[in-house]
Amino acid sequence: MNKTAIGVAAIGGVMGMKAADRNRQAAKEMADKARLERQRQQEALQIQKNKFRSTRIENPFANMQNTYEDLTVNQQASQFQAQQFAQSQANIMGQLRGAAGASGIAGLAQTLANQGALQTQRMSANIAQQESANQRLRAQGAANIQTYER
Repeated sequence: MNKTAIGVAAIGGVMGMKAADRNRQAAKEMADKARLERQRQQEALQIQKNKFRSTRIENPFANMQNTYEDLTVNQQASQFQAQQFAQSQANIMGQLRGAAGASGIAGLAQTLANQGALQTQRMSANIAQQESANQRLRAQGAANIQTYER
């Protein structure tokens, strides 16, 4: 090999070593920057964790009241119906007292008593429907509260 080739090879080797050294230095600087950035991010994360831990979390739906739990049944309509029915029975008895005779009055009284029983059943069914609706609303209100509290 001639001296020129050896000189070129030596210069190329020195140049390669310098380039490798520059690359090593650049990689070290980038690693140092990445390490510092990671530390900064870890500190920021720790600050946020501490803020979160110190935050007092309250359920805005806790201690809600069921607005349906105190519903009542409207008995006024049933009472009015009972009064109207009793009055109509009394009117019928008064009008037919003279016309029906003694035996007819007993049959009429039995018929009116049967009608009274039917009317009472209707009024009871109306109250039962109201109570059932109230129970459904109470249960629905309680379920809503439980859902909000969760």
